[in-house]
Amino acid sequence: SSMTVEALKNHPEYQKMSPQKQGLISEIVKDASSLSGDATLPLLLKAQQRMKSLGIQFTKEESAFLITTLMADLSPAERAKFEMLKKFMKL
Repeated sequence: SSMTVEALKNHPEYQKMSPQKQGLISEIVKDASSLSGDATLPLLLKAQQRMKSLGIQFTKEESAFLITTLMADLSPAERAKFEMLKKFMKL
């Protein structure tokens, strides 16, 4: 089941974020929904770099929320790879 930006907007964790973070997360989720699972992680890395340049930092909860959201669409194999890379990236 694909996590739509609409579903995202109704999530309590999302509603607690600043508008700037909401915008970023919406964008990431929208981009990820049109990609294959393998492309999700590079997308996340790119988003992280962009956030750094904007001086935005997600809390642990916000990061976990984003990752859970993105992983919802992955196959078990992609998910396992994602988990491994996540540890590597210390997400």
